[in-house]
Amino acid sequence: MTKTRSPKDADVYAGEMLRYRRQELGLTQKQLAEYTGVTFQQIQKYEKGMNRMGVSRLSDFASCLDVSVSYFYEDEYFFDSKDKELYNLGESKENSDLIIKLVQNFNCLQEDQKQLLLDVIQSFISKNNDQ
Repeated sequence: MTKTRSPKDADVYAGEMLRYRRQELGLTQKQLAEYTGVTFQQIQKYEKGMNRMGVSRLSDFASCLDVSVSYFYEDEYFFDSKDKELYNLGESKENSDLIIKLVQNFNCLQEDQKQLLLDVIQSFISKNNDQ
């Protein structure tokens, strides 16, 4: 049986995904608001999950942020609990901020540098798993 989630949980998750993608692209709340025709205060409410995003608003954000509409929900509903832990944006704001900085900086690297960094990370993971 599938566990049902309350709308509030889904709203919070979609808001986190909105914030994550906005920051990944280096946009401010004000810039996203201007691009989508809402106030930056409304962006704040969406990102905190205080207000629900309707389908047309999700479509506007998806278009502006160059993602599909499903981006805002798919991970929450289709990953099992173990995968969700691995790919979660972070239980804490500090962890989320680190991930955003990592992605922003990773995108600035040349392809060979990206591969080298991935090799180093995988090496760390292997060593941690061996302990």
